[in-house]
Amino acid sequence: MQEADECGGNTAVATEQAKIAPDEQTVGLVLPLYGYHQGPHPRPGRHVGLRRSLRTAVVLGTLGDHTVLVADEEDGRVYRTSSASLVTPRQAVRLTLSEHLELAKQLALKGNRYGISILATHFRGINGTAYASPAAFAWCVRAMCEGHMFRGATAEVEAWIQAQLEATPNSGDDHPPPAGGDEIELWSGKPAQAQAATDAALRSLERALQLGADSIAQADGDFELQRTYADSHSSRLATDVQSGLQVVVLGPSNLESAEGFVDVLFLDNLEACARHASGLSFGDDTIDPGWLWEVVTDSARHGKSPLPIALWLASSDIGPSGQADASLERSLTRIFGAALAARQWANDRPALAQKWIRIARECWRSLPKAEQSRVAAAIPELVSSLSKRRAPGPAAPLRAAFRATIDGLLTRHPVPLIARDRPPPPSAAVEIEGIEAVDLVIEANAAAPVMAVPRASNAQSRRRVGAVKFGNSQRVLRFDLSDHALLASEWALVAKESAHLDAVTSALSWLEGRMGLSLPKTWREGAHEIERQGVTLQLESGDGIFAFRLDHPDTTHPTRWWRMEATVLAGMEGIGGMVGVRLSARDLVSLPAPSRTVPAIVREWARSPGLAIAGARAGAPTFVRDEEGLSRLLDAVQDSGRDAPLWVVAARFELIKPLQALARMYVVEPAMWPQYAAHYGSLAPSTVHVFQKAGGTRAHVDISKGHGLEQLRELTLEARHRPEVPAFRDIRNAIAEARLRALSNRKASALNDAALPLPAPTAEDIRALISKEVRDYEELLQVAEDERNAAVADRDSALHDLQTTTDEIVELKRRLHSAQLRLGSAAPIDERTTERAAPPATLEGLAEWAISLRPRVVFPEKTLRSASRVAHSETALIYACLEQLSESYWRSRWADDEASRRQARDEWEEFLKENRLRLSGVGVIAARHLGEYRGIVGGSTYTMDMHVAGSNAHDPLRCLRIYCYVDEPNRRVVVGHLPTHLTNALT
Repeated sequence: MQEADECGGNTAVATEQAKIAPDEQTVGLVLPLYGYHQGPHPRPGRHVGLRRSLRTAVVLGTLGDHTVLVADEEDGRVYRTSSASLVTPRQAVRLTLSEHLELAKQLALKGNRYGISILATHFRGINGTAYASPAAFAWCVRAMCEGHMFRGATAEVEAWIQAQLEATPNSGDDHPPPAGGDEIELWSGKPAQAQAATDAALRSLERALQLGADSIAQADGDFELQRTYADSHSSRLATDVQSGLQVVVLGPSNLESAEGFVDVLFLDNLEACARHASGLSFGDDTIDPGWLWEVVTDSARHGKSPLPIALWLASSDIGPSGQADASLERSLTRIFGAALAARQWANDRPALAQKWIRIARECWRSLPKAEQSRVAAAIPELVSSLSKRRAPGPAAPLRAAFRATIDGLLTRHPVPLIARDRPPPPSAAVEIEGIEAVDLVIEANAAAPVMAVPRASNAQSRRRVGAVKFGNSQRVLRFDLSDHALLASEWALVAKESAHLDAVTSALSWLEGRMGLSLPKTWREGAHEIERQGVTLQLESGDGIFAFRLDHPDTTHPTRWWRMEATVLAGMEGIGGMVGVRLSARDLVSLPAPSRTVPAIVREWARSPGLAIAGARAGAPTFVRDEEGLSRLLDAVQDSGRDAPLWVVAARFELIKPLQALARMYVVEPAMWPQYAAHYGSLAPSTVHVFQKAGGTRAHVDISKGHGLEQLRELTLEARHRPEVPAFRDIRNAIAEARLRALSNRKASALNDAALPLPAPTAEDIRALISKEVRDYEELLQVAEDERNAAVADRDSALHDLQTTTDEIVELKRRLHSAQLRLGSAAPIDERTTERAAPPATLEGLAEWAISLRPRVVFPEKTLRSASRVAHSETALIYACLEQLSESYWRSRWADDEASRRQARDEWEEFLKENRLRLSGVGVIAARHLGEYRGIVGGSTYTMDMHVAGSNAHDPLRCLRIYCYVDEPNRRVVVGHLPTHLTNALT
């Protein structure tokens, strides 16, 4: 699974853009991004599980290459993965379109580039043309430009924005102003100041959200799309939002059973497939019946997948004139088309296959006897018993027979002559270096009369005015991996007998802290490997050698991976030794070059057992106080066997972590400054002379300047670079060869001593071997148990902190309220804010009247909208119940003294008894219906768990339910739905 702040897909913008990082491209524009109702499962908004990390996430969208982007619910990051790596529970809750857009808005405002892409696709109209907001979409595009997402294509994108501004002369401030040449040049490069780029993009995003507020508000409930789905749009010309190509709608989909899908035929390549109505931009034009008959029959004969056309011909009465004429050829087309679908879906969708075979059988029975026998020989399923399941035959023969019937059908019902006297509209598309793909924007073209356009010239009609086209959408995206060899260096251990053992111990302790777990003690020997939370550790150890490799992702750039390899070698006769470190980085996308640094493990070794740098212990400076000290310094400068650079300073300075254990420091006392200056020049207090190699020239670094310490570190690391330091792979191979060599030596020795019988393993040997294996497994089990206990302790601590914080908030609210009452500075918060008016006669006035119930009783916006559309027969009882919730029920829970609460409780129970009502829990809620019970008030989501129940009649005009939630911390009742019955496990 790959983290993707902005992921690329299967398009590219010219040669330069093909190398741009996925997080620098714009998914919603450069790639085909399916909308909320489109694409394969899982759909956007669905709660899914991540197989590898065992965590939950929310699906944000599906790209054109069918990879899925999800937002982790634990850390909020966006990842790109495949549907196979996700677990989608059958009853998993799905966010509504409004909640999905709210999540995208939160991501965008937090600086996540992918959130801007989701909002852009919504304003573009991909979730229904009624939600399109060209001005908001243009400002989203401007935010992407300011965020350096288009790079080399910024000029072309800005040209499109300018074209929109010129095409809409009365737009005023709705569209972004033209960008200057300096701004375009700045946006085309890498961001020099990331914070400034982010602030500019956020300002444009806020402008887009302001202009698109109505579009987002309309998405609440998604009623517009539901009304759109009722129309089949048959024979209408439309534009596919995903590809920007012109299609003709055949009718309701026979391939997809979900609501809103239609079968479409692409007029460019005559391929048919299912598309959701929200992903199509419908115009006012309809296709000529004769032209429709021509393209449909051509697709049936030459298309790669004739199944959608076969189903359409089998289920629709269509002909050259718009109506089908009864004929033998028409009946054969229906039979072979339906039988092709039945055989195609016999294994995957048996119920649907039986449906189409029944349609074919009914038409087959109307054929003459001779034709029945011939057709039955080709389609045995027509005469087989429905109760007997038989293995389906191959689909290829039926596909060929179906295409043969099309030839006879055209002979019987030929294509009529079509007038082609009107040319296609002129093309004014903006091309980006001759690359084809999807359009940036969908424009509402003016209404035009019904006309027929030749198919040869129809391919040009997809180039609409003001359209900008990006990348080859059919090409597979390939990442250019960038490897950076940052450091390869070695250090000598201090000369003591325990140096090697102490270095191994320090390395294991540092790895335990880095991995967050305790490593088994037996891992000091042999080969081991472990992976935890994306961090991989490999260990190899042998006689006098210990090595490890650590791979982990970067915390700032998730598409960058770090690899650190370290080796510890024992010295001669077990005294001292050497340590070697290699550091590298691999970028999956184009990122700023990483800086060279020294891993923290080197500082651990400097503390224990200690590192020797140019003959001195790391961290201990050498002072030059006399001629003898100066002579040693001059000898060290010219020493050809020196293993580290030298720093010569006039005053000792504090070494920050990146500079520790890199070089030997000489501090020249003031008395020796003239003598030193005679050899290497004057030495200022803030100056460091760096001697990299023996006999080389010195480098002069002023550490008082801004980049002085960074320059000192770069010069020192360059001098310490040792490309010959062995890599972990070489160490592992050497240890394996040593083991094989020892094994072969033992075998050769055994052959020389073949006369001597080999000693048989004793019971003690076997027990010792088994005991060692058991000990290893017990240590690993202990590691797992420690991790589980730590996780449980963290969970309990977090729950305790949450409860403590909640109690503190409630207590602070109570104390604040008491202080306000004592000071008289504010009215009691449990009192009504306005004088209550008389209840309206119908529920249409509920929204205005509900204000008088605040703050004791509050309503989500969707509750007021849905209730206002219900014509209930007992409106007075509904208003009376709401008043009692604000009066007697509220006082029964939150009155100041027990006597008042008891009196209010009696009033509430008396009201329920008089009106034959009851207050109870909502019962069992199926997971797929949980969204109906949720409401949002003040940015918080509440799940209704109580309801006031009245009549149980099936008539919605009489059935009474008021679903509510008791908000204890805020001392109020949230009414989430009324007055109809919501779906539960029983209904």
